[in-house]
Amino acid sequence: MQEILNQQKDEIDPNQEKARLRAEIRRMREAYKRGLYGGDEHTFWREVVGHQMQLDALEQLTPFEVRQAGKVLANLQNAWRSATLDEQREICNIILDKIVYDFALGKIAKITPKPEYEVLFKMVDNPELRT
Repeated sequence: MQEILNQQKDEIDPNQEKARLRAEIRRMREAYKRGLYGGDEHTFWREVVGHQMQLDALEQLTPFEVRQAGKVLANLQNAWRSATLDEQREICNIILDKIVYDFALGKIAKITPKPEYEVLFKMVDNPELRT
């Protein structure tokens, strides 16, 4: 994680990501107006809201916050191993915004990190770590 932060900290441009998200929302709205979502409004609104949440998070984050989150994640493995159950729960509360558990399947269905950590999870090239 630290290597990724060192390599990409200068490459991450929040303004470019904001512009990309705004353009995507604009394209989706145009597609919606043209009827391309035809009866699947739920998907349209879910995606628009998701993009808007990412945009809102980017507008609140600073590169310093992202670097601090990266430092936490870089040291997480050792901390997790030595943490008590209560401490592990607290670590999850610091990093994660939402966890969805599928009781029927008996496993975690979705994990949503807090915005400052989401940026880092997207940088990691491992689909299992992404939301």
